[in-house]
Amino acid sequence: MLNKMFPGLKEDQTMNGFFKSFGQMFHNMNETEDYKDLRNMVQQIGVNSGHFNENKNPFDIIENAYKKFGIEHFDVNQYFDKTKNAPEWFNDITNEYVMLDMHGFKADKVKVTDKEKNTFKNTTEDASHSAFASRCEFYITNDDKNYHKAKAVFQKLGIYTIVLKPSEFIQYYNLFLNVKSFDDHFISINEELKRIENFQEQKYESGESFGWVNYTDQYFFNFFNKILIPNSEVNYALFILGKENPSRSYIISHREIEAMLKLFADKLGSDINGKSYFELGEINSNENWPGRTWETNIGQITIKRLNGWFQMYFYPIEKN
Repeated sequence: MLNKMFPGLKEDQTMNGFFKSFGQMFHNMNETEDYKDLRNMVQQIGVNSGHFNENKNPFDIIENAYKKFGIEHFDVNQYFDKTKNAPEWFNDITNEYVMLDMHGFKADKVKVTDKEKNTFKNTTEDASHSAFASRCEFYITNDDKNYHKAKAVFQKLGIYTIVLKPSEFIQYYNLFLNVKSFDDHFISINEELKRIENFQEQKYESGESFGWVNYTDQYFFNFFNKILIPNSEVNYALFILGKENPSRSYIISHREIEAMLKLFADKLGSDINGKSYFELGEINSNENWPGRTWETNIGQITIKRLNGWFQMYFYPIEKN
């Protein structure tokens, strides 16, 4: 088995021979069914597809299998420089993904014939797709095995990208995203504010209370996905809309800000400073952004970025 996995190494047991053998191994895994042999070898640790079920965390099952052999907290990543050939966040996701497949969790088909070619390359490509998807709000996939592995990896790494199958996304869209107009978005906010059971206390790192927060399934004005109700001594806004990013590697594009601002400018026109639509170059990556402020017949609306966070503040008109 080892001779097959590391071709030529037995004949040339030098460092040069090792690297040649290693390169040939990867070539064979990507072009032949050799990955199946490696997967079978790894699963001799005592875990395979029959050990997993939907009620158990697959990573816990794998870790427990290694513990039986006296191996605590098995982590192959500790032996490699995760930043050498790709960003660390990318390698974190792809490594965890491949580990699931290698231990039999929703394992991909490996078969090479004249009519089809399913090899290790298919698994690594799906792992890459999942990694890139972590920079998005949604990941839509029709591959059931990719669907379950991506969800498991994202859960382990604290990534909040929503993984959906096409039919699930259509349902999600109809429930939460099918909001067209400015007025409809405000109606959605008012309805969400009434759902008191969805709010939880928000605290500063010091433990002092900021107010209440609701992480929603909706995207108000096609951008904001959480509502904060601050304590009056913290901020006198009736509510604040915020943006909860799915992962550390998420990047907000200018086009997102442009589309969100357009909804406000189309409805409210120019703000108190004569600004309306987004202007290219008005946001610098490391600076606060004063944004826009409109005075309306129901209150003041302010959109800005403070300390890296985009937020919308609504201050109601004070009654005498």
